Amino acid sequence: MQALVRPEDVPVAAFEAVSRVRAGEWSRAEAVDSVYDRAIAGGLVRLYGEDAVQAWLSGAFSMLDDEMVSVALDQDTTTALDNEELDARAIAQVTIPRVTAINHERFLAMDIQPRAMMLAPWLPMQGLAMIYAPRGTGKTRMAHGIGYGVATGSGFLRWTAPQPRRVLLLDGEMPARALQEMLRITTQASARKPPEPGFFRIAVADLLRDGLPDLADPAAQQFYRDVVADADLVIIDNLGTLCRSLKENDADSWTSVQTWALSLRRAGKSCLFIHHGGKSGKQRGTSRKEDVLDTVIGLRRPPDYLPEQGARFEVHFEKSRGFHGPDAEAFETRLVGDQWAITPIKAGDDPDTIQALRKQGMSVRDIAERTGLSKSTVANRLKLAVDEEE
Repeated sequence: MQALVRPEDVPVAAFEAVSRVRAGEWSRAEAVDSVYDRAIAGGLVRLYGEDAVQAWLSGAFSMLDDEMVSVALDQDTTTALDNEELDARAIAQVTIPRVTAINHERFLAMDIQPRAMMLAPWLPMQGLAMIYAPRGTGKTRMAHGIGYGVATGSGFLRWTAPQPRRVLLLDGEMPARALQEMLRITTQASARKPPEPGFFRIAVADLLRDGLPDLADPAAQQFYRDVVADADLVIIDNLGTLCRSLKENDADSWTSVQTWALSLRRAGKSCLFIHHGGKSGKQRGTSRKEDVLDTVIGLRRPPDYLPEQGARFEVHFEKSRGFHGPDAEAFETRLVGDQWAITPIKAGDDPDTIQALRKQGMSVRDIAERTGLSKSTVANRLKLAVDEEE
């Protein structure tokens, strides 16, 4: 049988298979397997993901359960239904969300390719990640470095990009001129040639009359469909400006953004959220944002940071799905001129360092892990500092 190469081909093929089920030639399982195998052969699973194809199959075969179609697709029916009507029925069936399950044997036999790395070790293909930091730390510069490194295949900091990937930067905050200058510096600082045409695209809110649509609004998400279509990595800078209706402390409010991000992942894309840190030192708002993420990176000011040092911060992996050990170790980086320098983090267990870490919002446990001291020692030194101030 002919392979299925378009989403609307799935319900059309199911429509044909239904006639065989009704005629007693196939069981329902045989009909589903036949259409599914044709979808694999046509590349639909590879292009759209297992979940999407399963949903289309379920919606298409719902005609058996709901008696949505009562005619068999014999020769006369084929003549009566022209291609336009078949396509219309097919498209209608595609939109029906249904849940299906795969037999254990079939699932284990599926040829599911391992996720390739986009930026090793922490950003895989179809990966979801977040970088957060207090205002003015340097997270936008870091986002630009990551985007440029992925788009050129050059990597960034101590992370490697095996090959160039298409990057889309959604900027909802910066003035266009300032963004242009910052990206120009990133480009000039790289030893690699600029990305190939179409490999690093920027959508800038400042250049649009009404800004970029609200990503927290399900109705507005559709306006991004075309611009994200060709991207392998979508960088959202930042949640505060691009998800304007998001109630950050309301876990349920995050659902619409999470649903959108998961739809990108099912379509084979990766997504990197840039977010602000809160007064607690953690990412601002509900921790539910982190549930489906592969990686969460927190940027922190070193205890001895001075304002004149500009972009200098520590990189901490707070969630590291799929990697550990040296790859997940924290490090310090600083922008010197237009080049990034990387150094180990200084433990620092003196009273001034401990107090500085506490003022950054770190817990006693975090400070203990950072300095190598016991939690009781950290607590005692913090208490002693308070007593001395009084």
